[in-house]
Amino acid sequence: MRYSTILSQYIKTSGLSLNDICNKLTERGSPIDRSYISKLKNGHKLPSNDAISVALAEVTRGDPDELIVAGFMEKAPEQLKKSILEIDFFLQDTFDMIKMSSNKEFLQQALFSIKNAEIKNTFFKKIIPEQPVNLEVSDLHFSLSILSTVGIEMLSLQDKFTLVVTVLEIFRNMDSEFIQQQQLKYSYTRSTTSQDELTIDQTNSFLVGQNHLEKIDEHEYEFLLQCLDAFRTQWRAWEKKHSS
Repeated sequence: MRYSTILSQYIKTSGLSLNDICNKLTERGSPIDRSYISKLKNGHKLPSNDAISVALAEVTRGDPDELIVAGFMEKAPEQLKKSILEIDFFLQDTFDMIKMSSNKEFLQQALFSIKNAEIKNTFFKKIIPEQPVNLEVSDLHFSLSILSTVGIEMLSLQDKFTLVVTVLEIFRNMDSEFIQQQQLKYSYTRSTTSQDELTIDQTNSFLVGQNHLEKIDEHEYEFLLQCLDAFRTQWRAWEKKHSS
């Protein structure tokens, strides 16, 4: 979502006029010109620093992190934007792999882990059943499907980063024997030669998706590292802000 759209929503929800916001900002020692706020609200300008976004969000009772990330995304280089946008596809593919399991206890624990993650979006949390322990495997699969489609779309970038860490941990806890079984069931062949047939061992990098396991080459591996670097940059900024 664009910075101007988020800010406009915050202002509308707050019920404050631009003059009211200017007065409150002045009272808290961070004055911002009315015309400048108007340009931010109408998409004619982006904030020159994060302090402006924090001040505006706090005065309008919005989420400072959401504004900061939105401003960062709009100012970020195209290659970095592309890397960050790929996070959605990564999350969906990882969810698909988790859903391949028919282990009821594992699926229940996966939903518990997601529900307990530090995700700020309250509606996303409401999608997750209150008592996964009472659900059957088919219902658990359905809940994970909703989270991997509708749920992901409603998350802020910071929440998506948090979800990435959570689902990766869930994936690491999957039974290695189960992963091997899926490899046999959904073996991926690049050509008719036996050398290209996909195998899983400690030397391979592979991408898990719906109904397939796929080797990734050096360039694809580097791309995923860029996504990880983007996450770490945002995470360090978040930790620095909230530890002070």
